[in-house]
Amino acid sequence: MIENTPLFILGNPRSGTSLFRIILNAHPNIVIPPESGFVQWWYPKYKDWSIVDCTSVKIAEYITDLLSSKKIESFGIDADALENYILKSQPQTYAALSACVYFFYGNKKEVKVWGDKNNYYIRHIALLKEIYPKAKFVHLVRDGRDVACSYKELSENLEKDALYRPKLSSEIKTIAEEWQTNNKKIANQIKDHEHITIRYEDVVLNFDETIKSVLAFLKLPWSSLVSHYYELNDESAITLKWKEKTLKPLDKNVVGRFIKDLTNEEITAFDEIASDCLRKFRYLV
Repeated sequence: MIENTPLFILGNPRSGTSLFRIILNAHPNIVIPPESGFVQWWYPKYKDWSIVDCTSVKIAEYITDLLSSKKIESFGIDADALENYILKSQPQTYAALSACVYFFYGNKKEVKVWGDKNNYYIRHIALLKEIYPKAKFVHLVRDGRDVACSYKELSENLEKDALYRPKLSSEIKTIAEEWQTNNKKIANQIKDHEHITIRYEDVVLNFDETIKSVLAFLKLPWSSLVSHYYELNDESAITLKWKEKTLKPLDKNVVGRFIKDLTNEEITAFDEIASDCLRKFRYLV
């Protein structure tokens, strides 16, 4: 059943995962809402959900908890409407209950693929696989040296008290170690599941070909709407403070920006620390 086969988009922070989510969400048969980690957060309390829990009282309790989740406000959920939707759907498992939230978000579409994008889930891949054993994964990789530029830029320019502000280092050594660790962790933990690995650079430089390969992986046809993702952007105004580029067409100048934005010493340090992954994903020969 479609309720049990979500798509999870994973990548190191500042690798283009939000952009990729918005591109796919522009497709008429895909729903991937803005990020919120509610699937993981509420699993301990509701993991034993069954058909007997499909009562107004129990569903209302779940929705109250759901609406206390971090970033869930970006979903714009009408509690009464969601309660009615869940009552009608009669989910028999926690996996199906969680899926209801995604389908409710995309209820104006003919949804054939639903999913989630959240870099936070890098630490919880095993749990995602436990809840959804048939899940599919997209691993989005971006040149770590360009990621370092984005980390440094955000650390310098974003207000320190911005709500949900990403906590990112500006130290090259720390960034390189984190980038390599995260990408290795993702690759190792999804290798035995149905997955596809995509490079951010290929999205930017070969958009149609790359997105068509992802849609083929999802067994969906091409839609021209994905090319107009920036006009269909549903990202929250709060998080757009550090995702404003998703409101614009792709900029090819962001590829390889590290050459002019990092010093030779910083590039050398990053290359030495993260050489394994840089070679694995064809950023170093």
